[in-house]
Amino acid sequence: MIISVCHRDGTQRLSDPVYDWDARTIKGTDPEMPGTPVVLDLVDVAHEHLILDAGCERSSGCRQAQAAERKQRRQAVAAKKAAHRARLQPRASAPGPSLCSPPPLKGPPTMSMTPPERETVVTTSDADDTLSIWTAQRPIITKLRNNPAATLVEEGKHDGSAWARFELPAALLSFRSVRRSGGAGNPAALAAARATRA
Repeated sequence: MIISVCHRDGTQRLSDPVYDWDARTIKGTDPEMPGTPVVLDLVDVAHEHLILDAGCERSSGCRQAQAAERKQRRQAVAAKKAAHRARLQPRASAPGPSLCSPPPLKGPPTMSMTPPERETVVTTSDADDTLSIWTAQRPIITKLRNNPAATLVEEGKHDGSAWARFELPAALLSFRSVRRSGGAGNPAALAAARATRA
């Protein structure tokens, strides 16, 4: 519903305006010549720089209220954007152990992302053929304590988890995997399984 159609200086352009939704036109009468029908389309409205008012009188109070409402909307949008940017900023991490925390001070330096309590570091020595094993995993500590060839060098606690460093002769430790002869990955076992299926 359109209440008034005015020029920018405030003079009325149409009396009793009615918007025709189907034709997209505004119908009314000429205020200077009463009874004369006037039909304006939206191009005429734009060309003549007319002001369409659909809710309140074009008073200074109304304009101030609309300006205050627009300002309030802009501030709300700016606050939402600032909150979104704040969520995207990296948060300052609290002190204490994290996924990237370094190993205990007594352990060897490492670039691992693994937490210290789940880490085992093996270092070799060129001077003598020994391996130094630093670990905070309880099962590995227990196995190395029960191994007569392993020598416990030092042990301690860090953040509630125990750690230990052992030395072993390098010849006793092998990283090679040994394939069992009767395993499922054995070519002879695979051929025998195919023969029984056929």
